[in-house]
Formats: sequence, structure tokens, C-alpha cells
Amino acid sequence: LRTVTGVQTCALPISNRISGTSGGVAFESISFRNVGSVTIDTGANDSAGNQDDVINFVGDLSAAGLTQLTVQTGAGNDRINLSQLGATGAVQVSIQAGADTDEIIGPSRENTWNLTGTNAGTLNGNLAFSATESLTSRNGFDDHFVLTLGGSLSGTITGQQDDADSLALEIQMAAATPHTINFIRPLIAAPDGGIQIDGATVANFVGVRSAGLLTLIATASDE
Repeated sequence: LRTVTGVQTCALPISNRISGTSGGVAFESISFRNVGSVTIDTGANDSAGNQDDVINFVGDLSAAGLTQLTVQTGAGNDRINLSQLGATGAVQVSIQAGADTDEIIGPSRENTWNLTGTNAGTLNGNLAFSATESLTSRNGFDDHFVLTLGGSLSGTITGQQDDADSLALEIQMAAATPHTINFIRPLIAAPDGGIQIDGATVANFVGVRSAGLLTLIATASDE
């Protein structure tokens, strides 16, 4: 499924049907049965200078036979809004953002984000994302961000100051590969700052109350 440029609202497959609007114009609903994998390409028809898309997910994901839903955004500063996403069931979701600066806004529930690569990771175990520079939690819910060694974000992790959002760092301990960790805070007291590993910034954060939780994972019993 390829959409035109603009704001995309996707009503997720309920009873084997995808419907929604693209650029404010409703596109024809698509019905399917026993289709295991569906790909929605929101950037295929973007025109030059009009590549910034807003993609809103609305509803539960409950199509019989569906096991994989992939969304490709293409170039542009795209925003993927999951705040109205309902239950996903057993379906694996993949968000493949493109060039420029992209953001995912989390679902309206408590979430766990795992950053396992550069601008890449998973959300709640069943949604994978890549080429996504910024992650944002919803107000009123506690989100937990975990950076494993090798995980990083070039944009910003945005929490909500009134929520108990957290940012944790997992480091694999090994005598042969020591690491230097720096927690960078601004000059004024605020829940904002960054984390550096071996001199390289792996994440900047805003509004994360509990940032810098450190988990050390030993590789041998004597470490």
C-alpha cells in the first residue's frame, strides 16, 4: 500500500481491512484474507519539498492471519504517532524510517524501549524500529528506556517531568574491554542531560526523572 504525501491516519487491520486518510483525503479501504505480511509505504509518492509525513496509528491490530505489519516512511522529517494504537496481539510491527529526522511517539500505556543499535531498537518486545532519531513518551504514563552497549540515539529521548520515566544503561563487564561512562547534566538543575560512553554521546534526554540507572552485566563469575 502506497499513500500520497501529507498526514497519514491508518486505521489498523480490524477484520482484515485497512482504511484511513492521506493528506486529509480518504483512500479506498483495502480488504484481505490470510495475508501474513502487509507493508505500508508512506513515502513512495512524496514530492520534493513536501516529504514530512505525520503517521497516526488508530485502533487495534487484529487481522486474522496477519503476522507482520511494516511501515516505511521514506525521506523527510516524519512523525509516527502511536498514542492511539490499541492492542497488537501476536502481530510483529516494524517501523522503517528513512533519511532526515524522525520521531516515534509512544502508545498511551507504560512502555519499555530497548535501544540496541544506532537509532534502532524495539518497543514492548513486538515493535521494531530503525532510522528513528527521537523517541517521546506520552504524558500520564511511565516509560522506561534501556540502552544496551551499541545502542544510541542521535536525537532526543523526551519524557514527561510529572511521570516516573526512566533511562537505564546496560554495560557488559569484561576486564579486557573497560568503558568510561559520563553522565552529562546542564549547568542548571533540570531533568535534562546526556550520557557518554568512551567519550561518545549515546543519548540526550529531556524530562526523564530517573536518568542514568546503571546495570552491570558480568561476563564471568570473578568480574
